[in-house]
Amino acid sequence: MRHTIKLIITTVLVSYGTWLGGQSISDTLKDENFELIDNFRELDKTEEESTISTIKVLTKYTDQGMAIRWAPTNPLIWQDGLSRGYIVEKVTFNKVDSNYVWTSLSAEPIKPWPIEEWKTIVNDDSPYCAAAAMCIYGTNQETGFINQFRDQQNKFGFNLFSADMDRKAAEASGLFILDQNVDTTDLMMYSVRLAGSPLSNCTDTVYQFASTSNQYIKVKLEAQSGEEHVLLNWKTPRQALTPSAYHIERSEDGNNFIKVTDRPFLPVTTNVQENENKINFTDSLAIINQEFYYRIIGIDAFSEKFVYSDTITSKAFAKKTLKPIQEVWTQESENLVTVEWKLNIDLDDTEGFYVLRSTDSQQGFERISGLLDRNASRYIDESPDPIKTNFYKIESVDKNGNGISSIHAFAITKDNVAPHPPENLQYFIEDNGSLLIKWDDPEEKDIRGYLIHYSNTDEGPFTVVPGGLLSSAHFVDSLNLKTLTEDMYFYVVAVDYSYNASETSQVLRVKKPDLIPPSPSIFTRYTSDNKLVKIQWKKSQSLDLQRVILERKTNNSEWILMEDFDENQEVFVDSTQVPNVEYIYRLASLDDDGNVSYSPQRIRVTVSDGFFISGISNMEIKDQDENLMLTWDINQEIHHSFKIYKMNTKGEFIYTQKTSNNFFKPIENTTYAIKAIGFDGRESRLSKPFVFGN
Repeated sequence: MRHTIKLIITTVLVSYGTWLGGQSISDTLKDENFELIDNFRELDKTEEESTISTIKVLTKYTDQGMAIRWAPTNPLIWQDGLSRGYIVEKVTFNKVDSNYVWTSLSAEPIKPWPIEEWKTIVNDDSPYCAAAAMCIYGTNQETGFINQFRDQQNKFGFNLFSADMDRKAAEASGLFILDQNVDTTDLMMYSVRLAGSPLSNCTDTVYQFASTSNQYIKVKLEAQSGEEHVLLNWKTPRQALTPSAYHIERSEDGNNFIKVTDRPFLPVTTNVQENENKINFTDSLAIINQEFYYRIIGIDAFSEKFVYSDTITSKAFAKKTLKPIQEVWTQESENLVTVEWKLNIDLDDTEGFYVLRSTDSQQGFERISGLLDRNASRYIDESPDPIKTNFYKIESVDKNGNGISSIHAFAITKDNVAPHPPENLQYFIEDNGSLLIKWDDPEEKDIRGYLIHYSNTDEGPFTVVPGGLLSSAHFVDSLNLKTLTEDMYFYVVAVDYSYNASETSQVLRVKKPDLIPPSPSIFTRYTSDNKLVKIQWKKSQSLDLQRVILERKTNNSEWILMEDFDENQEVFVDSTQVPNVEYIYRLASLDDDGNVSYSPQRIRVTVSDGFFISGISNMEIKDQDENLMLTWDINQEIHHSFKIYKMNTKGEFIYTQKTSNNFFKPIENTTYAIKAIGFDGRESRLSKPFVFGN
């Protein structure tokens, strides 16, 4: 048993968790008749967002129900899940019931089985269960922080890999549950989180829509013949469930297949092209020049097989015995290139030579000669490329058609004429500083590339952008916007294949997005006299200041624009104030990009209307709750309280009481007059007399 587990661990190579990702709503949400689904769409993460989640979830519909698999994305969360367990909940969307209620799939948090229960599934036929148990319950013999960290990393990876390879191992590890209560006409969403985990921390609930339709994409298998081996390669299929491992099978007759490896093959992907992950597997063969049949089948994260790939054939050829050319050199004369080479060893089984040519030192070499005699050592190229550099290789070929190429030599055609400078420079820039500069290619066809020069001023000095020649007529960069300089300047130089440089293009001024507001304008003083308010300020000192705006409001109103000044005006007289009303002023400074800053202080001004405030009006008797009351009209913004006066027998008005109401109960056959008291303490003149009685 220990040897079996060791074999698994040796095979893993830390290639665990290849399925860690989630299918998007667009892949699973097909029925547009479900209402309120949009309320849950924000729970589904995009591919970019999903990379920061600490738990990943996959679902798969089976004959027994909906299988749910999850996995932590780092050893710390894995260790936390072993002790706390996971909460798995479900909500169902259907056309009948619109009450969407989350229900738990287990009464208790889902945790790894106790060690005693593992004994029922660990045996010689279940090595992955044994490996998972050792990862969870095995003791740590390592010392030192680094070794302990690596040991935890390995256990984490081996546990996830074992769960992928054996469903029982996943279930016993607390990473799997089966939902048997599934209606194929419903749409379901599942959530997974650590038990006791607040929904606001790094282990937030992960949501996954589930579909009862499982579709598998057949893998397209390719093969290349090699020396005593066949190289198989294929792309990872683009689908919600991607294979965690593969079985690779070989046959001599196309009917009876055997597995090439005892254990499933773990994929190691390489980005050979943009957006293309290719997986490679080398099958070593002792039998040469015999056709073999190959096919592969993937294993998903639920330890179930996908569909077989198409069957292809390939064969291995004998190991090459050719020896490389020792030296290659060239000589140019009158539009001809003479290529010569030298061997420093015996010819062995060399059949002859081919001369190869390209205008790129790394690729694109093609044969330009027929098969030359094995004793040949010289070839004349009568049609070299007259513009670009010509690169040459010599290919040795044996009697079986196997070939091996030499290192390259180059020949440069002579060109002393510089190209024309690039023209029509244009730029496009985004608010985040992403910059694109493009231009028209010169009329010459031998342009090797371009050099970009830049400066913070139009007078220089200009500096070359590092990184070598640009091969295309455009330049992409990201500018730092957190600077006080608003402009940058660029020009371009074209370089041909003979390294002749053109004159500089016209200088292009690039205006950066201005995200920095100007410094604020500040009030310096104000005066108030005869209902006029004179306000003075010091304008902003920012060089890109375009205008200053004076705004005004009352305590209960919004800001309104009083005046829009150019950058030279610094005084304003306001004659539109209503007496006894407090007004608040502020300054807004705007630059030429629309950025705004406000004065740090505000001015509060109230213009008075002489010594007396306005008095009351419309005194009359009204019936209120079966009582006759003397009432009058008031000014809510000015009046605060009122003084009541009665006329005595001498015809004099005597102060009797003060009230905050605009009414009181009068006495019959009495003459009254009233004064209003303002919020600022000033009083009105005495009102006209009012006689109450017969």
